[in-house]
Amino acid sequence: MLIREHETDEHAGFAVSVVDTVGAGDAFMAALADGLLRQLPMQHINEVANRLGTWVTSQHGAMPKLDAEL
Repeated sequence: MLIREHETDEHAGFAVSVVDTVGAGDAFMAALADGLLRQLPMQHINEVANRLGTWVTSQHGAMPKLDAEL
């Protein structure tokens, strides 16, 4: 759940076959910070942050090569 002064958004997350959890939280926080700095809607930020964190858990290592489709 993301909360700011006049907006909240809850995201259930995505199902994933976990390979490695290292780096997932950092990926989530990077997407969160980027979205907040660009003043994007909370729902969009939450979707992107959860999608990126989920994707990282499906890869090996903390910094997998990012697929252009994400």
